[in-house]
Amino acid sequence: MSNPDQPEYTPMMNTYDGLPHEARPAPLTAEAYIAIGRIVRIAAEFEDAILLYVSRITGTKVHVLQTLLGQTPISRKIESARYLASIESDSEKAAFANAFGKEWDDFNSCRNAVAHGRYVGMVLDDDFAFSLPAKTLPTSPGKFRHKVQSYSVRALQFRADAAEIALTEVRRILGVESLHERLQTDRVVGPVHRKQKSTAEANQTSRKEPRK
Repeated sequence: MSNPDQPEYTPMMNTYDGLPHEARPAPLTAEAYIAIGRIVRIAAEFEDAILLYVSRITGTKVHVLQTLLGQTPISRKIESARYLASIESDSEKAAFANAFGKEWDDFNSCRNAVAHGRYVGMVLDDDFAFSLPAKTLPTSPGKFRHKVQSYSVRALQFRADAAEIALTEVRRILGVESLHERLQTDRVVGPVHRKQKSTAEANQTSRKEPRK
């Protein structure tokens, strides 16, 4: 996710001193919901880029990969694509590593928290805290301690902005720009309609050709 137009990467997730902090009940704001929606949408577009990459280097049709890998967690898709890149060539391996490095890990950690975590309220300086089931620990009967990931609205917006900028660069690095454009066309008009349109245009062109 490296991009020269992207602001210098600075992790913005809070780190804790190990002491418990009380979560205050508070609703998520409209700004937070919008930022979270953008994060989830952009992550789905990265997922598409991974499938397109696998399609390119294996020659497998995208709809076949969508059928086989549709419900596979994105982390597993990335590991599969990373392995395929490593056996394809050193240049493919390096390109994939460049596309999915530490910036991606941070973004995906945030995406996991806001998409799959349970919102538990505000902590510290009005940061929204999310707890994942695997990070919930019982402390005494009827009481639990949650290890949370917390983000301010600004931190959520920063991640969405940075990932949106990086997405175009990732498609370029992976060599899937043209495949992405075709996928978008298929989603709008459908592959059958696109083929019919191309056939109709070809017939119209042939009818316009002067007879010799």
